[in-house]
Amino acid sequence: MKRQGKYFSIYQSMMPVIAIGPSGRATKVNLVFSLTEHVEIPVYSYVDYQGQRYTLWRPEDLTKHGTRNLEYSATFGGYWELLNTIKYKHLSAIPRKLKFQLTGKPRFFLELLVDNMNQSGVGGWSIGTCIDAPEKTLAFSHEFCLDVLNRFADEWGTEFEIVSKTINFGKVEKFKDDPLPLSYGRGNGFKTGVGRKLQGEKTTHLHPLCAGWRAQHRPHRLWGFLSAAAKIPGIGIRRQTL
Repeated sequence: MKRQGKYFSIYQSMMPVIAIGPSGRATKVNLVFSLTEHVEIPVYSYVDYQGQRYTLWRPEDLTKHGTRNLEYSATFGGYWELLNTIKYKHLSAIPRKLKFQLTGKPRFFLELLVDNMNQSGVGGWSIGTCIDAPEKTLAFSHEFCLDVLNRFADEWGTEFEIVSKTINFGKVEKFKDDPLPLSYGRGNGFKTGVGRKLQGEKTTHLHPLCAGWRAQHRPHRLWGFLSAAAKIPGIGIRRQTL
């Protein structure tokens, strides 16, 4: 890692681990790397990865294994994480209220959410696509914008997607113009050659889980019933790798 001005260039030797959201977009980039000397990575530093920008919203984790072996773990997130720092307020009320009730369609509530974000000092937020749905009366009480957005999706039975600082409210559909053809039959699934293997030298064991387990029930007294366990009501078999 090399610092250049107010940001850091991240090289390929520090492989990022990507957290994928429901829409298929990366929501977080986790960088784990080691350095021979201490480098402070300031909060709000950012990385550009695959055309997207990810920001360090909280200090990185640092583990010292020796005087010249410092291990870092830094998680860079998208702009959506800012929604979890701003509370949803009634901006037209004087003074502004955190506990209130309003009636409107999805776009009405989204416009208030976007106004909350833009007036908090984090500008650039906007509404992309938004469904047209019947009005609802909703009550709010000291809730963060991200929690409110999840509530909207539950209330209207739909989904939302955040691309940079644009909020799309409605069913998330991808590649409508270029769908993936699927059909029945061998080799016509998403990917061929999918299989199962044991993890190294580890062995898979079966453990019976019994309803009404008591302390005097020792494992060695149960192994004899393993073959019949699946036939006894209240007993199931769990696969576990040791």
